[in-house]
Amino acid sequence: MRTLPLFSITFAALMLLPGAFNSNPVFGQPDWVQFTNETATRISANAQISTSDPEEKDYIWGDVDNDGDIDLICVRKQPFTSGGVGAFKTNVLFMNENGVLVDRTSLYASASDVPGDNGFLTPTNDRDVMLGDFNNDGWLDMVTVITLADGQPKHISYPRIYMNLGLVGGTWGGFRHEDARMEQFEGNASNGFPHAPRFCSADIGDIDEDGDLDIYLGDYDSGGAQTLDFNDRLLLNDGNGFFTDGTATVFSGSIVVGGSPFPFQQSAFGMASAIRDMNGDGHLDIIKDTALNPPQYVGVAYNNNGAVGSFSAHKESFPSMAPYHITVGDLNNDGANDIVVTDDGADSYLLNNGNDASGLANFNRFLYDYAGGTGAGGDDGFGGNSVIADLDNDGWNDVIITDVDVDIAGCNRRMHIYHNLGDAPSVTLRQENDGALWRPNGVHDVAVFDINGDGWLDMVIGTCTGTEVWMNEAPIGLNIVTSPSNPSSVPCTDTVPVGVSVEAFGGGILDQATVRLHTSADGGAFVETAMTSTGGLNYEGVLDGNTATSTISWFVSASLTNGVTETTATTTLQVADNLSQIVDDFETGLVGGWSVVTDASVTAGAWELANPNGTVSGGIQSQPEDPASGNFCWITGNGAVGGAAGSADLDGGPTHLISPSLNLAGTDATIRFNLWYANIETDPSQLDDFVVSVSNDGGATWNTALVVGGALGTGSAWQSFEFTVSDIVTPSANIQVRFTASDAPNNSLCEAGVDDFTIEEASCNGTGAVTFQRGDVNLDGSRDISDPVNMLQLLFNSTPVNCQDAADANDDGNIDIADAVAALSFLFGGASLPEPINCGEDPTADSLDCGVGCP
Repeated sequence: MRTLPLFSITFAALMLLPGAFNSNPVFGQPDWVQFTNETATRISANAQISTSDPEEKDYIWGDVDNDGDIDLICVRKQPFTSGGVGAFKTNVLFMNENGVLVDRTSLYASASDVPGDNGFLTPTNDRDVMLGDFNNDGWLDMVTVITLADGQPKHISYPRIYMNLGLVGGTWGGFRHEDARMEQFEGNASNGFPHAPRFCSADIGDIDEDGDLDIYLGDYDSGGAQTLDFNDRLLLNDGNGFFTDGTATVFSGSIVVGGSPFPFQQSAFGMASAIRDMNGDGHLDIIKDTALNPPQYVGVAYNNNGAVGSFSAHKESFPSMAPYHITVGDLNNDGANDIVVTDDGADSYLLNNGNDASGLANFNRFLYDYAGGTGAGGDDGFGGNSVIADLDNDGWNDVIITDVDVDIAGCNRRMHIYHNLGDAPSVTLRQENDGALWRPNGVHDVAVFDINGDGWLDMVIGTCTGTEVWMNEAPIGLNIVTSPSNPSSVPCTDTVPVGVSVEAFGGGILDQATVRLHTSADGGAFVETAMTSTGGLNYEGVLDGNTATSTISWFVSASLTNGVTETTATTTLQVADNLSQIVDDFETGLVGGWSVVTDASVTAGAWELANPNGTVSGGIQSQPEDPASGNFCWITGNGAVGGAAGSADLDGGPTHLISPSLNLAGTDATIRFNLWYANIETDPSQLDDFVVSVSNDGGATWNTALVVGGALGTGSAWQSFEFTVSDIVTPSANIQVRFTASDAPNNSLCEAGVDDFTIEEASCNGTGAVTFQRGDVNLDGSRDISDPVNMLQLLFNSTPVNCQDAADANDDGNIDIADAVAALSFLFGGASLPEPINCGEDPTADSLDCGVGCP
């Protein structure tokens, strides 16, 4: 066999070894997520500030007393745009006590450094609240954001800082409002009271990287005349939790919206603010939305790399929207921050697709999907706050959008929960037809955290009529786990154990007698046997190589006592004592005998060996950014860095990538490779397929091995494919593999890649009880000229032989022209042949076999 570049690996069939297990959870639950209303047992508070609370509510949650569970802060005001003392309401501190949210406001949040002020029990007009450790003492502090408090003293009209007192005499001391920590950064109005800011949102982060948390505040211009329009403010922390206004010194330049420049800090209705790294440079940026009136946009102020803590580069995230609220988080698990946008038109989400030439993030906009039924068919109008959280523990963040527009009265719309389907990179967020009980009408805000410590996120929902607590039901099912040390092959004449771990969850009970191993020999019917408990959650079964000649497939099933039954995926193993792999991963950067044959119609995108430069079209990855492994792979046209997706893709075709000639005579080899294929086309009838073909006569004729349809391609990812050569053609000494891509007619975006071309052969030690004579290829009991003739027919005409070991005249484990030479030398030159000269077993282990031996 020809040895392709990089390396060859030979290893014995692996036995089961102790080690970690790989989880393969399987579930038994009808909906993607389920919640139960446990309001009656999960809240302990006066109904007027909890279950029957009609006020506007905004939440923040965190472990404020460092006891290991999550507590809840609720700030309240009269609903919608309202001001004056009649709109002011008290706030509530809910402490998590064994999974019950208990009102402990009087005990832990009623202190202040202002005489006569009672902290949370002093009515204020709060619209937002954030938690953060302002003085780096390890305890979460708090800032509340006040709006529409004109004509009130500073401690009522400015943002309020609440410091966490930590342990006092060994007991948690709660919060104290400390007015001195917030600078009065503007003077007084003509009435003698401070000019009152109308902030509506806040976020915290260390924007100047000096080791402490700063505060960004979003401004609100609605609510009638004001003595001073503050616009947004950035408050800098002095390191001890005291804040001063740094807005004028950190911001410069303008953001262009609809062709008009605006100072970034100018807002009409700064409903939401966030501090996150949006362009991946390691520095925190500032994200905001401003609504209702110009300037109306979602935009980012980017932290200056050369002068961290200053912001001169600003960019609108996506044009022509009517945004009302934003939340920032990673929706498609690419490590980049995306944006959820509540919009007065259609709600949407912006996926971060990398940076522009100036290093500022670009975004593509996507709309939500609706399953119908209780999943509705649209977002039914104005919305409010949003949350990004993984509700079903599948590793993909879901999205919640509340329905109450805090500026416009109305509580008849419904909260939306969008299930992230995980179909990256352009993930689908779908409201499922899930019954809608936990999506009530008239929701101001929702807090999403694990109330009872079971590892599943619960919801506290603040509606127009009260507060509800919905507990996430862990799905009932089985966690069937297979060991990474399970065998990669089955010994030819021996047994090997396979191990699994089986655990019921969500209250389910495993029926241990149902843990069964299902095996299939050589593609036959599955046979079921009981697995043996080896202690704890672990079970073991046995695969027997004596029951098969080529492959054994297996899977495990188990059931709960309620009848829910689950199975693992089926694994197919070769029956072999040795597995030999020859891998060409193309890392030499040399073509290594590979050739490219391209039709004259191809104007761009013929196969080439390269380190690919990724391209994206409409949010879909067209050409890969990286090979499947290493630095090089074959790709259909490699464009320039940052080039358009259509500039170097395949146009016309076909273009063929053809392997070197491979000597696979007398083997049952498997061909394995990694494939990338993208065919972006709006008309399904015009999609192009990717075809893999095999020839056993040096390329004179070709047989199709597999076809990858253009409708799905490989899903913007590298995927592994394999086939057994003998399933397609008779293995010969002149095997070639051909990879064919085409864009004909030239009307779509077409990109393909091939990497890690692997040939794997399985063999058993010796030939068992089969005996043969070395060189007696036609098994007629004698050695004569007809035997080397049969060898040559096998090599060049793919004529099969019944005993490959007999044809291996020089016993080197391969069948090639050297064997014909050895046979002729024996017949006419007096040379000897290796044992067995007379009928006997093969004394050497190789990949060859002997189905029929001595006559």
